[in-house]
Amino acid sequence: MRVYLVLSSLLLMFSCKKDNPEPIIIDNGGVPVPVVDLNCHFFGTVNGTDIELTPNVLGFYGYTALNSDYINMTTVESVYSFKMQSDQTPTAIEVRHGGLFWDSGNGNTSPTLSAFNSFHFSDTLPSYTIDALSGFEAIFTDFNGGTWVSSPTSPNPQSVEFTFISNESDNSGDYSKFSCEFSCYLYNTGQTDSILIENATLTGWFKR
Repeated sequence: MRVYLVLSSLLLMFSCKKDNPEPIIIDNGGVPVPVVDLNCHFFGTVNGTDIELTPNVLGFYGYTALNSDYINMTTVESVYSFKMQSDQTPTAIEVRHGGLFWDSGNGNTSPTLSAFNSFHFSDTLPSYTIDALSGFEAIFTDFNGGTWVSSPTSPNPQSVEFTFISNESDNSGDYSKFSCEFSCYLYNTGQTDSILIENATLTGWFKR
């Protein structure tokens, strides 16, 4: 029997902070250098409860979670991750998108900038997959610390679309800023229980 996670009926409003400050101009030997403006926001309905993660409440922030590289000989598949979380509450949302295949030969430690910039544009309607290998994965952590993960074998309808993508770079790195809309069931370990997240929109960024 499927058991659904019961969340508070109160509207939860959380915050995010940025890896970088608001855009400024740095005088670099007389040459203006812009700083990439990194914004994050989440809104979605989890088991009928609206959840919004917005700036400056409960210490929420967005960051590029640990990217994963899967190596087969000299071919690497990179999976990119973005997460919003807080040091004050366990609740968190994470999305992962993969995979960008690139050659690690000749001392290469990352894909080229052009490959990174084109990757997310080329896969705006990814499939749900395990560990986001050549696809998409959503992960939600509830207020009790329970982890719920999307599944490619879910019998229920699910959808995902990257509706906005913008590639920008500054002295701190190369970024793919995005907005992602998704709806799906998420499952606990063993897939014995599930929760429904629907009409979710997450704005964030991936970093090369």
